[in-house]
Amino acid sequence: MPSERTSEEQAIHQALHKAQADAKPQDNAQMFANRLIKNQKRLKKWLKQSGETSYRVYDADMPEYALAVDRYGDRVHVQEYAAPSSINPAQAQKRLYDALEVMPEALGVDASKIYIKRRERQTGNAQYQKRAASGERFEVQEGNARLWVNLRDYLDTGLFLDHRPVRRMLGEMAIGKRFLNLFVTLLRQRYRRR
Repeated sequence: MPSERTSEEQAIHQALHKAQADAKPQDNAQMFANRLIKNQKRLKKWLKQSGETSYRVYDADMPEYALAVDRYGDRVHVQEYAAPSSINPAQAQKRLYDALEVMPEALGVDASKIYIKRRERQTGNAQYQKRAASGERFEVQEGNARLWVNLRDYLDTGLFLDHRPVRRMLGEMAIGKRFLNLFVTLLRQRYRRR
C-alpha cells in the first residue's frame, strides 16, 4: 500500500485531477497511450520467457513527451526530463498531465501506483539526496533474483535496469555462495538455484 506522497507528487496529482475535470487529453496524449500499449505488447513475449517484472516501457520515444516510464511489478515509475528553456513550461506541464491521465488505462495500473519524479540537471550529490522518508519498498523479480525497490524516497529507484546483465552474471557466479553486492543500492538480492 503506497504511503504518504511527497509534496511534489501531491501537487502533480492535484493538478492532474483539476486538468481531468477541465479538459480531455489532446490527440497527442492518445498517440502517447497508443505508444505505451504498442511497447508493452512488443515486450510481452520477452517478459513471459524471462520472468522479468521490472523493465522500461517508454523512453522519450516521442519528442512531445520527454518521459521515461518504467514498470516495477504492478507499479509505474515516471521520470519527467526537465524541458529546455525553449519549451513553454505551461505546455510541458500540460503534456505531463495528459500523459498521466492516459497512463493507468494504457498500462493497466491503478493511478495511485504511479510514482512521478522530475529529472533536472544536478551537480554533486544532489541527485542522491533523500527526497522522502517513507521507507516504502517492495520486491520485484529479475530472473532468479528477488530485489527490493524503493520508488519514493530517492530520485533513483536503486535498481538500475541497464545493469541487468551484470546482476545476472553475478547471480550465476554466486549460486550457493554469499557475496557483498557493491553494484546495487537500496535493495537486497537473494539468488535461488534454478
